[in-house]
Amino acid sequence: QPPILDFISELLPNLPAAGITHIGLEIATDQQESIDRFIETGQGLNAIEIDPIIDCPDYRRNLVIIRTLAVKVVALDLPKSMWNSKHSRDRWMTNNINSILD
Repeated sequence: QPPILDFISELLPNLPAAGITHIGLEIATDQQESIDRFIETGQGLNAIEIDPIIDCPDYRRNLVIIRTLAVKVVALDLPKSMWNSKHSRDRWMTNNINSILD
């Protein structure tokens, strides 16, 4: 929703000063390479595959803001190719977050 994404866009620049070192995104882990490329070069924003349920210009605008921050950006979600597998999206994301915290 635009108001929520606007609120997040206002908060993002304050995260590094608050000690935040990582930002986890509900984007499939198989998109990490595309995210890293965008963060490093500023190129390829549209190449990042985001689920249509959350993909919108305001979400991508927040990725542009995140790119300017000194934080590690991590894709957390289960790849779409695995949605019909035994893996749970929630468990997948939980395991990824635990790996970061470890």
